[in-house]
Amino acid sequence: MAERVYSNLMRELKAGKFVFTGELEPGKEGSIEGTIEAARKLLGHVTACNVTDNPQSFGCVDSLAAAHKIQAETGMECICQLRCSDKNRLALLSSVLAAGVLGIKNILAITGDYVSLGDTPDVKPVYDLDATLLTRMIRRVVDEGKDLRGGEIRNPPKLHVGVAANPGSAFLDMEVYKLKRKVLAGAEFVQTQVVYLPEVVDNFFAKVKE
Repeated sequence: MAERVYSNLMRELKAGKFVFTGELEPGKEGSIEGTIEAARKLLGHVTACNVTDNPQSFGCVDSLAAAHKIQAETGMECICQLRCSDKNRLALLSSVLAAGVLGIKNILAITGDYVSLGDTPDVKPVYDLDATLLTRMIRRVVDEGKDLRGGEIRNPPKLHVGVAANPGSAFLDMEVYKLKRKVLAGAEFVQTQVVYLPEVVDNFFAKVKE
């Protein structure tokens, strides 16, 4: 984890607390009032909430805009999802810089669902970067004030980057390998898919410790 702390989420993680997070899913509409109301109901119950980025490859309200509005109107700290499937590295860099401007302190770097799963299956996927490379880019922007090519970034954003993992993956060895690559790239926290069976968690942790 980075030594500097920019968010309540990271502060509680570094303190060794058991952290609860929620998830907010802005829809395919021109308003997020329902999402804001959901955030209000979660206040006091979670440390932060994920704000999804085109979940299941359905075109929805931009996660950065939604997270900014949620934080401004409710005080709920957000973890803004940023997926690689829809943006090249230039657009991803713009989003990271925008997160800093908008006061977002946590980003979850994800590769993203296949676009063929969504409501516009003929759209062209991008995948210029994957979650590992995006994580590395974000850490370089934040820690060094540099982009992937070494170009200078003035007043770099102050935020943390996390990654996702799936303890229930049918290909667990590969999942753990990818997670370790993300950690080496600079991931500061990990969020998993929902798990209902304790033995799945135990098996996952055992693999991670190997």
